[in-house]
Amino acid sequence: MEDIHKELLQENFTYLKKNVRPFEVIDHLYEKNILPEDDVERLKNKKTLSKTADQLVRFLPRCGPDAFSCFVMALTETKQSHVSEFLLDKEKQKQQQIIEGMLYAILLRNAVLLFYTRHLSVCLAVCLLPTLHEIY
Repeated sequence: MEDIHKELLQENFTYLKKNVRPFEVIDHLYEKNILPEDDVERLKNKKTLSKTADQLVRFLPRCGPDAFSCFVMALTETKQSHVSEFLLDKEKQKQQQIIEGMLYAILLRNAVLLFYTRHLSVCLAVCLLPTLHEIY
């Protein structure tokens, strides 16, 4: 699972714990080979929906590279689109923040390069000027 998806699960942990109906999702994730049978059994043995959802969200980051997308798909397929849309909106926001940070870094780098290019050309010109001793 990508770091951005791990962060999304962690940052939205409380929301997911309260809003995911885990048992339907667990079956879908098992069918897609995302959750191994041992984890399915552990999840289904939890006493409350909240504890099951809690543990499911904690298991997902270690379930492979496709775990997040399969989780979102399972949410949609189990008529929990409000949760999948919430996660996809948060993902889009996070990606936008990353892009803005990268653009800022590029602009800053270009400003530094421009500054040093201008100042180095002045320094170079001064260094190449003949000294008074050479002129007289």
